[in-house]
Amino acid sequence: MTDRDQTPPGKTSVPSLHLEESVLSGRITQAEADVIRSFFASKPAPNWPASDLQRRMQSSGG
Repeated sequence: MTDRDQTPPGKTSVPSLHLEESVLSGRITQAEADVIRSFFASKPAPNWPASDLQRRMQSSGG
């Protein structure tokens, strides 16, 4: 799996380029592209396995 933060400075990543093409073609709005970009840029907390989210997910699955 490729780390998204590994894009060299001055280079545009393929997903970012795809988002810009989607905006330019009218498939999505700039606001939608911003939401998608921020969603994929966010990283889980380093202690995610011990977080409340995982405990809630495990308890709701049983």
